[in-house]
Amino acid sequence: MTINQAAPRAPSFLPGRLALAGQLDAGRLFHHGHALVGRDAELAMLLDAVRNPERRVVVLPAHGGAGKTRLLLELTDHLTTEGRTVLWATEAPLDARSLAEIPVGPAVIVVDDVHRRTDLRALLHNIARRRDVTVVAATRPHGLRQVQVAAVQAGHDDTSLLTLPQLGPLEREAARTLAADAVGRRNDDSVTLADSTAAFPLLTVVGGHLLARERLRPAQLAGHGAYREQILARWADESVGALREDLDPTLLRRCLATVTALGPYREDDQALAEAFAGFLAVSREELIRVVGEVEAAGLLARRGGLLRVAPDVLADELLRRQAVSAAGRPTRFVEEVVAAFPGQVTKSCATSRKWIIACEAKDRTSTSSASSGRTSAVTCSREALCTVTGGWSR
Repeated sequence: MTINQAAPRAPSFLPGRLALAGQLDAGRLFHHGHALVGRDAELAMLLDAVRNPERRVVVLPAHGGAGKTRLLLELTDHLTTEGRTVLWATEAPLDARSLAEIPVGPAVIVVDDVHRRTDLRALLHNIARRRDVTVVAATRPHGLRQVQVAAVQAGHDDTSLLTLPQLGPLEREAARTLAADAVGRRNDDSVTLADSTAAFPLLTVVGGHLLARERLRPAQLAGHGAYREQILARWADESVGALREDLDPTLLRRCLATVTALGPYREDDQALAEAFAGFLAVSREELIRVVGEVEAAGLLARRGGLLRVAPDVLADELLRRQAVSAAGRPTRFVEEVVAAFPGQVTKSCATSRKWIIACEAKDRTSTSSASSGRTSAVTCSREALCTVTGGWSR
């Protein structure tokens, strides 16, 4: 059996809170259990759109960390209270067989992070005859065009297709309220946090929890960009460091980066599991133990038997750390993944290859101009990441 052959079919859809079950635990550093703050207007637009029977595809663009998943969860809760059926797409394929999972009657299908998928066109084509089904697709800005093209090719026009305005920064007071809630009180540090992360509510929440645990000192950081960098770096370190002491941190980081590159990992695929264990140079039993510990810690989200690192912002950071050294120079991690898992090159992995090419080009430029002090390799690697992936930095 080759990789991903003959594995049992996982469900294509799950109820929203079940799909996000691992990300609702308020005791974890990151979770979606916090109150939705400052998004009343955006929620109202979403509700109006899905309640309009003419709308069949609603697209929500947003940068990573802008809070689109939390907003979609709030939408789900509102519609569920109204008695509507709301299902979230898992990591499983969205094909003709997926239709059997959608019950008879009006339904809303939420496809989060659709920029990572290649099967949206198939979903839209297959549900074209279901006039009572509305698809809500959330994407990063760089994937917006492909979503719109897929909708048009499935027969949608300006009447049935609606693209909402890109999710913007929180208003200052809303950001400060969110930060104070995460920290546990409003003080100078929570205000600094809010003002530095208003465009990225996810980082506001994570930064607030780090502050509450005294793992972050924002008053010592200069500049909003440096602050966001520090939150991501500390988050990645804390996520790995919080796991059991007998687990090798290097192995954990490599495991998480590999899951991100595979996007997602199907643990019941025996051939894939064998390849994964071999790639990490551990036994199958050790791989099962490591994956189990990482999932229990909330770093892996399970949707229908498929696992991925969540949220994407953290996954991006963990993959970046494996793909580029602390000095800002590309490693061979992505090439190693491609060689170890033939046919498993995902968008994350392919994007990383483009990013590394851009990083190498910028690195050569920075090296040749080092005497003028114009830039550094680390700065170049981050700029390359943001340019190629449409990532959270600005």
